[in-house]
Amino acid sequence: MKPSLEPVAELAVAEDLLGQTIEAKVAASARHSIGQYFTPPALVELVLSLVGPPDEADGKVLEPACGSGRFLLAAQKLWNLCPEQLCGCETDPVARHAAEQQLPEVQILPQDFLSLRPNGGFARVVGNPPYIRNRGRGRDLYADFVERAIDHLGEGGRLALVLSNSWLDVDFGRRLRARLLENCALEWLIESSAERWFREARVNTMILIARRCDDPAQRAAQSVRFAQVKDPLPADPVVVREVAQESLRAEISWGPYLRAPELYFSVLEAERAVPLVPLGSLAEIRRGFTTNDNRFFYPPADSGIEQHYLRPLFKSPRRSPGLLSHSSDLPEQVLVCPFSRQELKHRGHKGMLSWLDQHRPELSSSSWRLPDQRAARLFLVKGVADRHRQPLFDRPVFADQQLYLVHPSPPLREEALCALLNSSWGRLSLEMAGRVNFGDGVLWLSLGDARDKIMVPDLRALSPSAEQQLVQALLDFPRQPVPAVSQARKPEEDLWWQAQEELDRQVGALLNLSTPQQEELRKVVVERCRTRLKVAE
Repeated sequence: MKPSLEPVAELAVAEDLLGQTIEAKVAASARHSIGQYFTPPALVELVLSLVGPPDEADGKVLEPACGSGRFLLAAQKLWNLCPEQLCGCETDPVARHAAEQQLPEVQILPQDFLSLRPNGGFARVVGNPPYIRNRGRGRDLYADFVERAIDHLGEGGRLALVLSNSWLDVDFGRRLRARLLENCALEWLIESSAERWFREARVNTMILIARRCDDPAQRAAQSVRFAQVKDPLPADPVVVREVAQESLRAEISWGPYLRAPELYFSVLEAERAVPLVPLGSLAEIRRGFTTNDNRFFYPPADSGIEQHYLRPLFKSPRRSPGLLSHSSDLPEQVLVCPFSRQELKHRGHKGMLSWLDQHRPELSSSSWRLPDQRAARLFLVKGVADRHRQPLFDRPVFADQQLYLVHPSPPLREEALCALLNSSWGRLSLEMAGRVNFGDGVLWLSLGDARDKIMVPDLRALSPSAEQQLVQALLDFPRQPVPAVSQARKPEEDLWWQAQEELDRQVGALLNLSTPQQEELRKVVVERCRTRLKVAE
């Protein structure tokens, strides 16, 4: 389903020559430090085509953090607006001077947009807010821009912004989602499934089009179009899902509406004997070690430290290329020492004392005591590229922060939970639970994502025989690396895929999926993985 838009094959926007000069001559590092990325002209035109000109002949347009005025230039040309109808804000003097030269009669305010007192007098707020992570305040800067943009709109006015897509899924996005639902009728949410729109930025972006609407009934009835741009720009968005705004919830991620296949929602909504539950209801999930000094806490084999203080360490997903792993194959160890120097001297442990003398000569025992960690057999990988695997070890091991340790609630078995996580359903659920906002194609899981968003069949509702069938399906996997889904299937992987099909058959029975649906599930996991990697290229 395609929107009714003017063709965008031939760009009609005004050239931003000075902006192009800044891009070429100002060091990228200097621009990136203030979150300054110049919007590609084809993207500018797409955004303006979607939002449309002001409804009133004298309607005003505001571009926050306008840079060289690229959106204002395009709006002036495409919509035939007078200079008095345009306004921009820009704090960077170089970019602001460029905007003033290119838009000599337009008001370009030399102030921070967030300090501009809103009066609800604008018909359109358009632009591309800065991409700056604001860790001290717990959310990125662009979220403040969106909320303030709403305040600047009059009733019926529209905002059209290019944003990081992180707000769709992350915790800090909940407040922004709530604000939009309370004050706006959402018209478009658009991502690209073909390319990353900002090549220099390690961030994936999306387009938000929303209308200021103070009528709750109108907001509830609004049809929200979730769409993808499936070809490189210039191209039109294709609607992949249309939902009534009243069905959206601020506490639920919106990313799956853009990325999930229809089968995903069918499984979530279906009634069955074995319900779907969050992974966190079946297991305790903990972060791995963040040592801040791996050279000290992960000593080499020739460190001379007594073996008593060294434990097997699962440092990286690469150390477990398959699903079933042995602790004896792990090359790294972690230092776990609860004793003071005096206690070590009393015990005669000279190797440990020597290591401390080399690396912690003047410090107390608190400097070499890591936070308590309960070793685990089952792990969740924090960042997934093209190999979905949640490995199981033969005995408990410690883990680095690249992994989450998973402890099933007794009497649940690690093998059964591992089987669910490595099924095609488990992988699709993980794809929908994670976030892809960093632009590198990697699917990242936060601890909250892992606990609350990964949905799996409730093992507590299984009969002992059904649980054993799951376990056996896992144990039947060949001892070989998990295939990379971004690559063509290889003959030597046939046994692995046969085992995957059997595991999917067992899990599919719990989900009431037919054989064709199980096959579709495997295909959509591969397609989703390939899409996020393609966008990152």
